[in-house]
Amino acid sequence: MANYIMAKKNLSLRPWLENGKANLASKYQQLQEVKMACQEKQRKLEIHLQKWNLQAAVIHIQAELDRAEAESEAQVERFLEGTVSLNSFLETFQSGRKGVHLRKCQLEKLQEVLLRNQRIQHSLQARLNIAASQSSRVCRVPVSQHSAAPRTYRLTPAFLISSDKAAPFPLPSAPPYRILPPLGTQVDQCRVSQPRAQSLNLPHGLVAYIPLVSPKPYKSNYADKLYQPPHR
Repeated sequence: MANYIMAKKNLSLRPWLENGKANLASKYQQLQEVKMACQEKQRKLEIHLQKWNLQAAVIHIQAELDRAEAESEAQVERFLEGTVSLNSFLETFQSGRKGVHLRKCQLEKLQEVLLRNQRIQHSLQARLNIAASQSSRVCRVPVSQHSAAPRTYRLTPAFLISSDKAAPFPLPSAPPYRILPPLGTQVDQCRVSQPRAQSLNLPHGLVAYIPLVSPKPYKSNYADKLYQPPHR
């Protein structure tokens, strides 16, 4: 039953839908006509702009000015020849000079407008050139300034500096290796240390000192064991 009611309602709305479709089609047709008319007017406007730009207007007014001045000179010559009466000469000459003056004013104004437009274009071009040069400088910046350069680790050479030059205060000097220790066992160690120090091939003034630890004095108890006093 519900489906029947829904279908009946949809069928009742069908004429309204058809009417809306027809109106939409007519609107699309009108839109197409307006679009074509607008394109035609735009084409004519572009043609007129190309034909009647400021430069063309200056050229046209300059030609009209030259023609009006030539006509005024011709009227003066005819008056001097006596072929034209005074009243007619004054009337035509005043109207001609008025047109010449008007065209001169128009020409000056158009030239000022052209100069102003040229200055604006030059300033805009200069700004564009500056912006382009700045962008090219930014593009030419090396990558090392943007990103951190890879670190390189190198071994620095070692320099042997004597103690008297490195320390700001005097240090106690170590005993030379030529002084023999008091015990006989240390003599061999000192003798061994001397060629070892020479084999290191150290520079002059720097001596490798090998610490010599003297053993504690040791006394044998063998004689004490042999001789023991009698007990009383």
